[in-house]
Amino acid sequence: MRFAPIALLLGCSTEVPPADPPGAASDRLAVSTVQDPDATDRPEVGSRVTLDGVIVTAVDTYDETGDGDIGTIYVQDPAGGPFSGIAVFAPSVSGEPLRVGDVVQVIGELAEFELGQIDPAWADDTGRTVTQLVSASARWTGEWTPPEPTVVDVADLASDPTAETWEGVLVRVEGARATAPTDDRGAFPIAEGLEVDDDLHGLGDVASGTTFAELTGVVSYIYDYKLLPRGPEDVVR
Repeated sequence: MRFAPIALLLGCSTEVPPADPPGAASDRLAVSTVQDPDATDRPEVGSRVTLDGVIVTAVDTYDETGDGDIGTIYVQDPAGGPFSGIAVFAPSVSGEPLRVGDVVQVIGELAEFELGQIDPAWADDTGRTVTQLVSASARWTGEWTPPEPTVVDVADLASDPTAETWEGVLVRVEGARATAPTDDRGAFPIAEGLEVDDDLHGLGDVASGTTFAELTGVVSYIYDYKLLPRGPEDVVR
């Protein structure tokens, strides 16, 4: 049985969560320290990392390929902001399945992933990678108000250096327009270098020129930067 923290039960769910929600260690490692390549105290790639008191912003339960490719979660520092989110690749989870808003402790190996690591023919010649925690476990420690998505410009997500700062973070873009229809991979572009992808939610058929009042999702990278809506509520026309 899950119980919300006392502050939430007392009606404070609309308040901004504190930097250290219930269950977080006072000296916890911030996601931004792990995600920011320029952080002076960033752990080395390959090292084991513990993130305490982070909040689940997305859970991949949508098998878009039919190959059982699900289970990755995205977690974020409660305060949000640049470099505040990270993907945790298919962690082992004890107990009930995780949900958006769960507070968790995550332990995993810091990795910089690109498809060439699976097959050299798929190598990304830009040198870009996506930061992940792999061989990971996630332990539920409580519930809290999920971070609100940060509103950003589409142009900020289309290319480096600004797009890198939002990788793994829950964001929202407004007034975006599809520049081509949904392709056979279930994705459509909204700006050069940025795709809306069906990794977490089926997008259906989108016609070129479709304008969206809001598109919300976590930011990822495979060959190009991608916005990953989590459900129909994230796709507002």
